[in-house]
Amino acid sequence: MPIYEYHCHKCNVRFDSFKKLDDYLEPQEHTCGEIAQKVISKPMIAVDYGGYVSPATGEWVEGKKAHLEDLKKSGCRLLEPGERQDMERRVQENERKLDNFIDTTVDKVYAEIKG
Repeated sequence: MPIYEYHCHKCNVRFDSFKKLDDYLEPQEHTCGEIAQKVISKPMIAVDYGGYVSPATGEWVEGKKAHLEDLKKSGCRLLEPGERQDMERRVQENERKLDNFIDTTVDKVYAEIKG
């Protein structure tokens, strides 16, 4: 059964109504008793994955099904929620540790040279 959207001008409210196709032209009454106006709105569309070049295989991948097949073929998997943020946090932490190590080593070598 299709969903139709209506607008009640008296209450300034939009609402949906499920109707049979046969009842499409019948007026729709709002809960306040006012006859509502049918609204033409854009439909909801589920968009598939856009195309991209697979970093693992170098092949063109387009669509969700091809994306999942590419992951399986290359031995990869989808990331769990929060996993990317956790990895980025660990990378930043490791970079900070490496910077500290480099600074300490440079200071130590400079002190030995100046020594």
